[in-house]
Amino acid sequence: MYPPENESSLLEIELELELNKEPATKGQRLVNCIIDTIIYLISWYVLMATIVTALNLMGSMTDSYTDTIAILFSLSPCLLYVPFYAFSEWISRGRSVGKFITKTKTIRLDGSKFTFKDALLRSLIRLIPIEPFTAFSNRGPWHDRWTKTRVVKK
Repeated sequence: MYPPENESSLLEIELELELNKEPATKGQRLVNCIIDTIIYLISWYVLMATIVTALNLMGSMTDSYTDTIAILFSLSPCLLYVPFYAFSEWISRGRSVGKFITKTKTIRLDGSKFTFKDALLRSLIRLIPIEPFTAFSNRGPWHDRWTKTRVVKK
């Protein structure tokens, strides 16, 4: 039935094409991870340097602030990880900087729109200490399986 008779048929064809895209390779996914981690670490460092500089300029770097900064530096990588990844993947509709570079994207297996909830859950699941090792599984990493998403070639 081509050409499509109505807009609904056109959307069904586009959805089918999206779901049948070739999955990203493990190499592409590794490059995504490396690039995204570098971007995250640079962003974290710039944020922390900005906070310390601002406190220094305000003359607020007393011993008590120094202790607070040490705690902030210790906890902030964990506290900022989930919002950073969730926001970056959601705002770009399933693509992070790494995915833009490798020409891949995250899609939902049911074809529905990739949501903030999907991005947030994927980011939270990545915090599980053994989760990175599940990427070597033939079934894919937990953050894909548990959120019913997949990374595909664009």
